[in-house]
Amino acid sequence: MFMTWSMKPDPVSPRSDSSSTSSVKELRPRVRTRNGCNTCRRRRVKCDESRPACTRCQRSKNRCSYELQLQWEDEMRTAGKCHGRTGVQSRRHSVQHPPANDGEFQLLTRARRKDMTHRQRDIGSVAIRSPPNANSPLPATPSSRVAYYTHYENWKSATTISRPVPLLPWSLGVPDVDDVCLSFYNSVMCAVGVTVDDERFNPLRSTVMRLVFRTETAYYAVLMASAHYLRSVESRFELMEIQIRSRVLRGLRRALMKEDLDWEDLLVPTIFLCSSAISNSCDGSWVKHLACFQLIVREMAHGHRNAPPVPQFFISYFSAHLVLAKSLFSIDDILPVGEIPTSPSNPNWTNTDKVSWTTTKDLVKVMPADTFHEIDVWNGLSSHMLLLINEILSLKHDAQALRHQSSDPSTPQLAVQQKHAEIRDKITTLETSLATTTQIIPVSLYKNRSSAEYGHGFRLLKSTSEAYRLAAYLLLSEAVSPHFLGYTPAPTQSLEELRDTAQRAQYVDRIFHLANYVVSSVDHLPISWPLWPLFIASCCCSRVEESRALQIFRTARDKAPYENIPRAQTLVELLWERRDMQTESDNSLRVGRFEWESAMESLGWQTSFA
Repeated sequence: MFMTWSMKPDPVSPRSDSSSTSSVKELRPRVRTRNGCNTCRRRRVKCDESRPACTRCQRSKNRCSYELQLQWEDEMRTAGKCHGRTGVQSRRHSVQHPPANDGEFQLLTRARRKDMTHRQRDIGSVAIRSPPNANSPLPATPSSRVAYYTHYENWKSATTISRPVPLLPWSLGVPDVDDVCLSFYNSVMCAVGVTVDDERFNPLRSTVMRLVFRTETAYYAVLMASAHYLRSVESRFELMEIQIRSRVLRGLRRALMKEDLDWEDLLVPTIFLCSSAISNSCDGSWVKHLACFQLIVREMAHGHRNAPPVPQFFISYFSAHLVLAKSLFSIDDILPVGEIPTSPSNPNWTNTDKVSWTTTKDLVKVMPADTFHEIDVWNGLSSHMLLLINEILSLKHDAQALRHQSSDPSTPQLAVQQKHAEIRDKITTLETSLATTTQIIPVSLYKNRSSAEYGHGFRLLKSTSEAYRLAAYLLLSEAVSPHFLGYTPAPTQSLEELRDTAQRAQYVDRIFHLANYVVSSVDHLPISWPLWPLFIASCCCSRVEESRALQIFRTARDKAPYENIPRAQTLVELLWERRDMQTESDNSLRVGRFEWESAMESLGWQTSFA
């Protein structure tokens, strides 16, 4: 585990006749450079320090930079990097003195440890003293963990643990895993994961639990998801989760190696691995799981697959994560446009055919047309609204393409003017669609609409979907700014309405009201709670509304263990501080990028936060 240095000289070989000078040279410590690029230093690998990009980063296609890295002093102290060994002692003290009761947990979560490990620690890093801020949230308290521990204890005392499914050929044969994890998933996780827990239309039950009977990897993925949650309240599930996760990864690897891909073997483990990376550790590796959705779009949107269609739950999950993540970074840079493989059923296709798989034109082909305007119980917004957001985000590409055309002397001025007109027409169309679109409660849920519980769930769904619509409007208003487009577009009625400061303030106020209603109305936040609308509204709010936004974030953190909530709050606060210090020239350099994207890059959270 540890490396030790010995001051005793090595025994001299009888064949050695080297002089004393050579012996001194051998004992001389090796000088190691610390001026490598940020990526190589983070990965702890040798860097040849080539400029502008080192050879290793060019070969692995990583982003190579030698920029100065900023680091907050309080985080460096926790990592033991300033004020002597204060941070090391503090961390050691926290290990030696665990919480007094089982409901209190270590504040140093895995995501924070990973963040501190990945930050640059040697030269090239600058410690910044965190300024006192009256609006800054108080340090996280164990109250939310206590609430979840109580929730688990109530379930365990009120539930007779029994297998929700019969014994299967691939059961592990361990009661704590098979019986407890399956029962917990069926009784607790399925109920709290969605806003309206309908026995027939809850996708965690109606879709995932059915696949448990049919595929081994789906069964192990469900056990893994339950063990991951249960390990926060009982330590005996930590080793279980690691062991089950290894089975899930092996099953997923075998499924990917098959010549004919079977969606049932791929989707359930992929979704649970993706969800675990986002909600529990904020691991940026979740983006790689979108490659599974890329295959689905390529197969379904272009008629290349004759197998049964992919269940709607998986389309909803991946499409929402894909589109909303595009508001934070470019998915196409990480998962570039692929090629369509040649198929016997499609002999006219060639490997040179390209698939622009993130466009609205292709995404709409994998979404069912009969439920296009219905609110998805898993995501909290309709497919139509999601595609409108995707179209708004396509303005990023339009602005960057226009900037390239304008800077190219060979481009005719008429082509630039035509591009201006196309962007103006797209903005007008999007503004009209957002003002007139309607999102409705799924017709399949209206059978029990007289129930008080269902009525409350319907109100939560409508509040969440309306928050997404208003956030999309704010996103569009940010996209029409001169800093984003790179020029000042000619005034139109739509542009004037989007730039109306009073109307923007009303939308921010309404989003805060809706988000607070959802957060305060439930004991456990569902997956579909409006975090993205709250984030967009917080980025667009005035200084007067900052404390209101922080209060909603604090309340949400007390009701959900999702680690992307504190990250969203941290990013919003950093954006506010940068905005206070920023000059007009700083904003002029972000054509095709939102203001929060540059703030997120300074934290190194391009993919993990999303």
